[in-house]
Amino acid sequence: MTISGTGAVTARNEGADDYPRLVAQIDAKTRVVACAAGIQWIVQRAKSVRGCRTWYGVSFCRTKRALLRCVRESVPGENLDLEALPDWFPEVVVDVSRSVTRIHGATATSGGAR
Repeated sequence: MTISGTGAVTARNEGADDYPRLVAQIDAKTRVVACAAGIQWIVQRAKSVRGCRTWYGVSFCRTKRALLRCVRESVPGENLDLEALPDWFPEVVVDVSRSVTRIHGATATSGGAR
């Protein structure tokens, strides 16, 4: 857990009820979160363990197309929150050893030409 500047305690565990990277709450037992590593969306289902609700991953998706298919397998119908997502998970990878940033295959080099 981490304490934010507002004094609120938020969980870093993707399975926690108060995990802060919630993308969409589909229904009472299904939600989509952005993973803690920042590389994919996770479709999660809720289950109670000893009276405490936890979330576990059922699908791990990098594309919106796959995410929509996986969610519809559990909860049929449309979800406008998911339809509004980008086609690919918005991954940003920074290689500090070469000062290169890649966003979905596009590359930008900092510090000018080498």
